[in-house]
Amino acid sequence: MASCQNQRDGEKYDPFGFAAQPCTFPPGTDQKVIKAFDAVDKDCSGTIDECELRTALTKCNHTFTDRTVRFFMCTFSKDATRSRIGPGEFVVLFNSLKRWRDVFCKADKDRDGVIHGNELRTALNSLGFPVSPQAVNLMIATYIREKRSNGVPYDKFIQCCVIVKGLTETFKEQERSPGSATFTYELFMQAALMFTAA
Repeated sequence: MASCQNQRDGEKYDPFGFAAQPCTFPPGTDQKVIKAFDAVDKDCSGTIDECELRTALTKCNHTFTDRTVRFFMCTFSKDATRSRIGPGEFVVLFNSLKRWRDVFCKADKDRDGVIHGNELRTALNSLGFPVSPQAVNLMIATYIREKRSNGVPYDKFIQCCVIVKGLTETFKEQERSPGSATFTYELFMQAALMFTAA
């Protein structure tokens, strides 16, 4: 029986993972990533849901809390309901995770599994997110309170990255949009509330 990947070969590839319908994997995608996706796409629909995404990431040695996986769906899914992720989107997510993990490991200089205020700000800045010290202090306070820790652990760092990425992209989209102030405010509020509710 042909694999799901072969059944999708004839479909259009969207290099940015913004397709409204399933697409194929980008050329040169790591076979481990393709296998992880296909293993959970049991119905060969070309998309996976939140539960399947969690399983696929685990197969690639990325284990996250339910809340973090919901954040991934909010940020990386281009489906109208934010409930499905296709191959292109999965690869964008996977590549982001690799980069974010590298940045976290570099920032965690004392190798204690957490990063602190200055380290968090440096890490986010290195990813192209010019986060203010006040915003970083708010993140630190939130995650220390939740974890009773003296720093931000890896899973929470990934949440920070996803939230900052999502809000930054929404803000940039507003700047490009010539729409009314009401429209841009509504768009930004929707993005912020997605993360609050996740």
